[in-house]
Amino acid sequence: MTGRQAAPPGAASSLALLRRSVGEESGVEGVGPDVDRCPRRLGWFLVGQSTGQVVAARCGAAFCVWCGPAKAQEVAGAIGLAAPERMVRLSLVRERWRDTSWRLRNVVEDIRAEGYRFEYCVHVEPNPAGTGHHAHMYQKGDYVPQAYLQERSQAHGFGIPDIRKFVRRGGPKVAYGLKLAGIDYGLKLASRQDSLDSYLGVNGGRLCHHSRRFFADESGSSCGLGEGRKAWRRLAFGEQEAETWVLTYRAEWEEVSRPVV
Repeated sequence: MTGRQAAPPGAASSLALLRRSVGEESGVEGVGPDVDRCPRRLGWFLVGQSTGQVVAARCGAAFCVWCGPAKAQEVAGAIGLAAPERMVRLSLVRERWRDTSWRLRNVVEDIRAEGYRFEYCVHVEPNPAGTGHHAHMYQKGDYVPQAYLQERSQAHGFGIPDIRKFVRRGGPKVAYGLKLAGIDYGLKLASRQDSLDSYLGVNGGRLCHHSRRFFADESGSSCGLGEGRKAWRRLAFGEQEAETWVLTYRAEWEEVSRPVV
């Protein structure tokens, strides 16, 4: 650290605003009142070296009761920013991800073997009626004839897929704002503390599964999921990456304030 004297934390960061918006605006339930910051990083803080801003550190794990739901909102935003062209709903999906993943991989390999460019992001959810599971797939690239996609899906153990054009609700301006998080693009269960575990259980411990070139940054250039999440945060909150953060342990700050990040 530098010689700058950092003040105890106070101001909420963009992620805090995101978590607040989830509960207040979208109706999605976040963590309970007894968990107001990442419980796996108590006492740890990030100190901005140019501004002196201090925010509570977080572990970033998908299974964390604080970080998981917040991370799901970022993933949802990144999916929207990737601008998929079609949504595909697959039925007869298995409960265990390992039983679903190889079937999905075979479908994608068959499609690409025919010369189609096919980039995707997919996640599994249990049916509301308790009658099994289904998968939401967001696809971009070449148009794949519905009859062919249906035939390949059924050939590898899925039901008849529901295929439709992807429409980003609320228009471009709203789509880059807080109200899109976790609502328009699935991941509803992952954005709830009470259903996060079951969501991760059917998705192999991950929030989503995607091909290498699915996600994109603000310019539309292909990038990984991590960069896609950062790009969405820049658009949603005007975040800048010029700040240098240093991790420090200050247990006494927990008594002064219980900040969020």
